[in-house]
Amino acid sequence: MKKCLLLGIMLILCFTCTGCVKYAYNIEINSKDKLSLTQTEAFNSKLLTSLSPEIEKQWSSEYESFAREYKDKGYEVKEYQDENYRGATLIKKDIKLQDLTKHLPKGFQNASEETITVEKGFIKTNYKLYLVYNLQDANNKNSTFQTNHSDTNTSSTNNSGYKIVSKQKITDPSTGNVTEITEYDNGSTSEVIYNPKEIESVPGAKPEVSLTIKTPKKATKHNATKVLDNNTYYWDLFSEQPVEISLEYTKYDFSAVGIVGSLIIILTLLVFIYNKSKNDVGF
Repeated sequence: MKKCLLLGIMLILCFTCTGCVKYAYNIEINSKDKLSLTQTEAFNSKLLTSLSPEIEKQWSSEYESFAREYKDKGYEVKEYQDENYRGATLIKKDIKLQDLTKHLPKGFQNASEETITVEKGFIKTNYKLYLVYNLQDANNKNSTFQTNHSDTNTSSTNNSGYKIVSKQKITDPSTGNVTEITEYDNGSTSEVIYNPKEIESVPGAKPEVSLTIKTPKKATKHNATKVLDNNTYYWDLFSEQPVEISLEYTKYDFSAVGIVGSLIIILTLLVFIYNKSKNDVGF
């Protein structure tokens, strides 16, 4: 019952999108076209505690199970906590650039082969990244670390895989309190009482949703909300939905020029040696 209570509360926060969630995505691309992807999803712990006093204790139990599951899948897992939020961070390293779309969270709608375009030239390679993010899509799919290549449909399940059989919402007109009753296919139910106006007054009521991309070279074109440094770009994803993300950068590889130059020098030396030996024999 306690477990379903926790999950029921989190589902309410996700589906109502009251501003009690924090999604932070970070993509760091290195010079070898490999990247690390960091995903943080957290919930307003102050609000959760106000809805259920046992939430802190229950979260610790849930996190341990969650961490074991994703460590087994090759993720580095860290617990996340700041002044208002508590959740988890997943880190996946050494991903091939072209495989990024296989690991993006479900809020990124257009994850496909066209998301990343690489145009290779003799010494110049152009990179183009284009993504579309929809916060409501992330919430509706209960996206907690479920990636685009997952075969699991999470739109009607909670974080432990229990399917939601029915949901009932009752509003008390005198107090404004909302009672939400959720029934799961394992026979358990959760009942959560909350007040939407009180939720909105909680510090951090505005959703915090962001994407940061770090590239090996300064971008030649981008539509980032702001530039954090020469090659780190930040998007505020809590704006008019959906949010388009575009970024381009160029890398130069002069190794080919060096190889060609070396070959020219070697050929020149060979011709010089040949001509010199020919002249010596003639003498």
